[in-house]
Amino acid sequence: KQWYQRRVAITAGQYEVKYQDTMECGGSYLKLVAEADEEFSSDTFNDKTLYSIMFGPDKCGLESRIHFIVNYKNPITGSVDEKHAKASSDFKEIFSDQKSHLITLVVDSDSSFEIFVDQKSVNKGSLLTDMSPAINPPSEIDDPTDSKPADWDDKKEKSTDCDSALIPLL
Repeated sequence: KQWYQRRVAITAGQYEVKYQDTMECGGSYLKLVAEADEEFSSDTFNDKTLYSIMFGPDKCGLESRIHFIVNYKNPITGSVDEKHAKASSDFKEIFSDQKSHLITLVVDSDSSFEIFVDQKSVNKGSLLTDMSPAINPPSEIDDPTDSKPADWDDKKEKSTDCDSALIPLL
């Protein structure tokens, strides 16, 4: 199985979750707390505490997903932005079956990530390109104000220079 292949991981997080009662709205997250200027205190830890990585199951109404969020600090501007992984595959039963489930996140040294529920892959991708918004921006960004000049001709010009079609002989 793919799960048992040896991995060289930068980060791996794994925990067990069991919902005793059927849940309508809520989640269970693992947060890797970001380096901060102040010393960490559980007295002040809350949902607003800055983190580097957060992942875990979340359900609200009919929608369920495994969140994987990275707070990325832009090396140029210094601003911190949340980067979200695409939605994971369906796994709604973990919120209602009252069984224990193993939630795992693996981030490999090649910037790929994979999320498992009970050792079954539910999401995978690249930190650089599969997060929203992407950590690496697209190579070309559409400019909605850009337009072709009025005299632009979309027809390809055909060469009338016969010399360009000659193949030199030895």
